[in-house]
Amino acid sequence: MKTVTYFATCNGETVTLSKVGYMRASDIAKTRDITQTEPPANQSKHVRLCVASGGGRPAVFDHAIGQCSKCNRWHFAERMIERPSNASNHVCNGRCMAATGKVCECSCRGKNHGAGSNFSISI
Repeated sequence: MKTVTYFATCNGETVTLSKVGYMRASDIAKTRDITQTEPPANQSKHVRLCVASGGGRPAVFDHAIGQCSKCNRWHFAERMIERPSNASNHVCNGRCMAATGKVCECSCRGKNHGAGSNFSISI
């Protein structure tokens, strides 16, 4: 079994998000509880869910948002990390920071995983 954790940046610090859900950009604009009313300009580092595509239709993306563990406001998720239940818990290093995948087994529990890279996760 695996654990999935979502991360964002709050005041320059990596934070864990709780109560994560997905919203369309048009619905986010109507919500005042989210720290930004539009998805981040750098959407290459952003968690999105592809809702519909194909048949000549453009892909529609829902954006992952969650509640910040530090300020309790809502933020867009920047990273989604999967952690296996039998993780090795090895010492975190530069490989973790530069990782482009979504699975982390090291001692940071995903906090540093991919933080130094510029990748997008679409589900």
